[in-house]
Amino acid sequence: MTTQAGCALGALYTAFDDLLMLILHVNSRTLAWLGETQKAALPAPASDPEDTMQALAPAYVDFACANRALWSAMTRGAHPGQGADRPA
Repeated sequence: MTTQAGCALGALYTAFDDLLMLILHVNSRTLAWLGETQKAALPAPASDPEDTMQALAPAYVDFACANRALWSAMTRGAHPGQGADRPA
């Protein structure tokens, strides 16, 4: 990440207190992006619930497949409260 941003690794911690805060920030942005893709996939407001689910499900899977690294970070990353005595 820092290589792509063109900065030193230590510079990362001027923006985030620790790695957990960075992960939470990235995950928050990923969820917002997923929300946008889900909204874009919604059928007309008068659609029945089955049509809505039929539209949302492939958009959800497509997002996860197209953004594997972000998805993996969100589903397997560190979580608040996780410490040395609490395994991942």
